[in-house]
Amino acid sequence: MIIATIAGDNLDHRDLCLGKNVIGKLAFAYEQFPIHINIRRKTIQAINNLIKQQPVPGWDHISKVFPILAGIVKESKDEELLKDSMESISHISGNKNPVINTLNKV
Repeated sequence: MIIATIAGDNLDHRDLCLGKNVIGKLAFAYEQFPIHINIRRKTIQAINNLIKQQPVPGWDHISKVFPILAGIVKESKDEELLKDSMESISHISGNKNPVINTLNKV
């Protein structure tokens, strides 16, 4: 999770992490720990850090986590998960990206 925090502060570091599929590994980790809320919170926070810089990562990266983010917004009651997920979706939707069409369907 520290790597994602550092990557969130530097576009070159972020792109390096994206190139190593860190976002996909975070999505996998989120799915593996459904009953561990703290792990899930840290994972979504790390995903948010990787998404927040402009330009937004490409659809090949976003598509790995968007269903998770949308599912949290739709079903979660956890304020921290909701905050970070909605913030991530806000960053994604600010870019001219195929995800905008997906947002309209959720």
